[in-house]
Amino acid sequence: MNAQLQAPTTHWKNDLWVCDHHQLNVTVSYIPYLGASSEKIVRPWLTVWQDFHSRKIVGHFIHQSRTVSYDTIFITLYAACDVHGTPKRVHIDDGKNYVDGAIKEFCTPLGIERSLVLGVATKPTERFFQAVDEKFCKTFAAEQALPIKEFSKRFTAWLEASQYAAEVK
Repeated sequence: MNAQLQAPTTHWKNDLWVCDHHQLNVTVSYIPYLGASSEKIVRPWLTVWQDFHSRKIVGHFIHQSRTVSYDTIFITLYAACDVHGTPKRVHIDDGKNYVDGAIKEFCTPLGIERSLVLGVATKPTERFFQAVDEKFCKTFAAEQALPIKEFSKRFTAWLEASQYAAEVK
């Protein structure tokens, strides 16, 4: 890969966004349905859209589902576009969540090109997830499982204070 593409830069802001998911190394609690008598404890999933060139996180979503679905991808992409503008391209893998027709329906009218990620080396999100596990999740090692909404608020505050915080358009 071209070394120029690997160095973080804001020169090509919104040129290329990459999406990925990661199961976090902490536990959270949530109520599985209205009226449930007890909470469930799970390791949450984090879905992110990252600007490839600046390495900034332009959108994120924390959820308890074991199954990452089109909904989490779409919700996160839609919110990121609303805040940061529309990317020229998105890199996506060949998973069924990414090639779903609804993603194409969202991208095409906005002029967003879709392409496939061919390997982990092209996804800077892996380094971001490592930083999240090492710098954020470790602070919760001794705590009880927080409610997922509280955990999400703390994560957002951490992200906004980190080197990965993206500027709003």
